[in-house]
Amino acid sequence: MGGMTRMHFTEVARVMNREYTKTHAPDVDVAFLDGYETALWRVTSRLATVFEDFNPQFNRVKFIDACTEEA
Repeated sequence: MGGMTRMHFTEVARVMNREYTKTHAPDVDVAFLDGYETALWRVTSRLATVFEDFNPQFNRVKFIDACTEEA
């Protein structure tokens, strides 16, 4: 069984970014945003920690930026 590759990390970041971007849509209820965005941030941070354990070359900052950048 192989380990996680850059392709895996990129795909997870893409999925997280899609969800993060939803929190910045103009029609999203502000009350919803607080909890949802906080949960997304916590999951992103925890995933980064796990990915660092999988791969010492993993770049935490680059991953979090990819998850949270606005289009």
